[in-house]
Amino acid sequence: MIPYSKQDTIELLGREFGWEPYQHKHYENRFTRFYEGYWLYKKFGFDHRRNHYSSLIVTEQIKREEVLKMLENQPYDETLVMEDLEYIASRLDMTKDEFTALMDGPNKTWRDYKSNKAMISFAIKAAKALGRERRNYR
Repeated sequence: MIPYSKQDTIELLGREFGWEPYQHKHYENRFTRFYEGYWLYKKFGFDHRRNHYSSLIVTEQIKREEVLKMLENQPYDETLVMEDLEYIASRLDMTKDEFTALMDGPNKTWRDYKSNKAMISFAIKAAKALGRERRNYR
């Protein structure tokens, strides 16, 4: 609802506060950089940059062709990835080999683990039938 220019904002923050931009959105710390630039990208094929860039395309702050060219590159430098991988693995109390095995293993979702979803769904349906539940749960 208000005019916004990413570039103008970056310039203002730099001029007024000495702020320096990161390589990509949410790369302000090691974990988010690793999570978005490696973990999601390599493990699940999800490239966060597509979301961030698409909002800039829609608001005509960048051309689609320019973004497609930028997306040809990896999210971040392979040397830095290896440094961050060792650091993140150690913070997760894993060895580099254990973490790599996890990354190379099959992808899983919450459905692969035991839960009370069936019981909760039944309770919600019963509550709806009794007129006690009014939300739109399935």
